[in-house]
Amino acid sequence: MAMSDDVNFFVSYTGVDEAWAEWIAWVLEEAGYTTRLQVWDFGPGSRFVDQMHQAAQQAQRTVAVLSDAYLGSRFGAAEWQAAWADDPDGRIGKLLVFRVEDCPQPGLLGQLVSVDLFGVGQEAAAGRLLAAARGERGKPSTRPVFPGGRAVSEGSVDKRAPVFPGQRPPGVELIVVGDAAGDHLRSLRSWLLEEPELRGRVSLREAPPGPGEMGPRPAAVVVSLRASALRSVQALDLALASWGRSRRSGQEIQVELRAGDLRVKVSTSSEGLKNPALRSFFEALEALMVAGSAPDRDGSNGADTVGVSEGLTRVQVEALAEVYGSPPAAGALMHRAGLRPELFAAFVEGTFAVSFWTEVGHQLELGRAPGGAASLLTAAAEDYPGHPVFSGRG
Repeated sequence: MAMSDDVNFFVSYTGVDEAWAEWIAWVLEEAGYTTRLQVWDFGPGSRFVDQMHQAAQQAQRTVAVLSDAYLGSRFGAAEWQAAWADDPDGRIGKLLVFRVEDCPQPGLLGQLVSVDLFGVGQEAAAGRLLAAARGERGKPSTRPVFPGGRAVSEGSVDKRAPVFPGQRPPGVELIVVGDAAGDHLRSLRSWLLEEPELRGRVSLREAPPGPGEMGPRPAAVVVSLRASALRSVQALDLALASWGRSRRSGQEIQVELRAGDLRVKVSTSSEGLKNPALRSFFEALEALMVAGSAPDRDGSNGADTVGVSEGLTRVQVEALAEVYGSPPAAGALMHRAGLRPELFAAFVEGTFAVSFWTEVGHQLELGRAPGGAASLLTAAAEDYPGHPVFSGRG
């Protein structure tokens, strides 16, 4: 997508903070500014690094969405440093820093006055955001709410606007209990990062070193769920199960999952992964996502997820992965269903079949091939007439 020279703000962020970036851009555009950000403006087939460089160079100002994850992003560093180099003394306000969580401002970032968007209500956060964009004082137009009184009430929200990120369901923490926990956590993080729906949304939280330890130790894998999409919950569910099955025979690992008030502890044994408590955890998490989902830009609710309309349900993904688990078999099915494999993510040897079919379902949901899910299941039912999932009986 070509970008004009009159873009006011380039929004620089990392994947786990996409919800914040969208909310910031929406508030700015609602106030009459123009913005550029990856999720809205870097289209399929574009060269990400080129688009990023062009946006950073041509936008009048850069917004850095600051979090612990952003501080660890090399792309984020390149973007804010480019803005800093153009305005090292801050006279023209080329770089605006908005903290979206309690995180440090190391090095050069520590010399800039940042604006905190977390820990307050939506209206207060929007006021802070626009005051910074306009170069105004941060004094509110009305008397602040007495700190010891009631919580700030939220005003009405445009039904098409991104939901304020502070309203979203919490992220999911996965904690390994027992020996070699750090190694298991690193393995689990790497595994989850292979899931297309979770890519860029998985981080490793570290704890201070204990007595006799040389450095920080892994404490938990943290997954930031995609806003307005149940498919991220489904992808996590599938990925955790496949990771557990990949552990060597006889190795049983205890994993605790936490999401807000939700808690469950299971083992990675075949019986543990079938634990009804784990199923209840993910069902409750999906319910939270529906309750806090952001409406899509066409006004529909984000609860329209994989398995609804053009997508594939978790059960359908697993059935397809089991029967069409190799690139040749998957490609043949897609051709017979009238789908062009080149329009979808490549299924190469060594790729997990569940990951591939999950991504196909995601692309179908986005409208890559209207009617494609039904065509796939019809073609599969022709191969396996008695299969309950493909025939619609499962």
